[in-house]
Amino acid sequence: IVTLNRIEFLKNLGLAVDKFTVALLPGSREKEIERHLPVMCESANILHKDFSKIQILIVRAPSISEETITNYSKTLKVPFKIVDKNNYNAINAADFCVVSSGTATLETALLQKPMVIIYKTSFLTWLIAKTFVKISDIGLVNVVAGKRIVPECVQFQAMGTNIALEAKTILTDETKIAAIKSELKILKNSLGESGASQKAAQAINNFLNSTSDGQRATGN
Repeated sequence: IVTLNRIEFLKNLGLAVDKFTVALLPGSREKEIERHLPVMCESANILHKDFSKIQILIVRAPSISEETITNYSKTLKVPFKIVDKNNYNAINAADFCVVSSGTATLETALLQKPMVIIYKTSFLTWLIAKTFVKISDIGLVNVVAGKRIVPECVQFQAMGTNIALEAKTILTDETKIAAIKSELKILKNSLGESGASQKAAQAINNFLNSTSDGQRATGN
């Protein structure tokens, strides 16, 4: 639930209200932070070259210490704040989000924020997953929608350069931004504010049941 509007939230953090704001949501597990946050920070540094007025919100899950976030964000060369109170306030205050695949993508979708989804895991886990789970999308937003609404940078593609390129492709195209927001609005309405998680789970289950050997029924 959003409890503060964008201006109030940014002012409370001591951040500028007129700067382009990017929220980084690296995940809720130590290994996710280790694998995701450095490349997220790299992408932010690259975006800084094209969007000089940029600031970063790093959303810290309760399961992750502030020290861990600080350690893995040392390469960040733009103003940033670590947010650990209300994910929704941070997402709402952002112009764009880089999100670890998981429920955070649905939270971001409910607030209709353009995003890039990323995910990296160990090579062995990835190899096993690729062998037994044959689906084209892993982001819950795209899975629930039944099509790719927002870009995904997964495993070997989850590099700062690729994330920044996907973000820039969206952010420099007003038509693309509008299209993504429109699709996210449709998704939000289909899930509803109440019971969104349960509806999302059901949608994912339906999706998996409708595939053959993990592939989309359409063969895509």
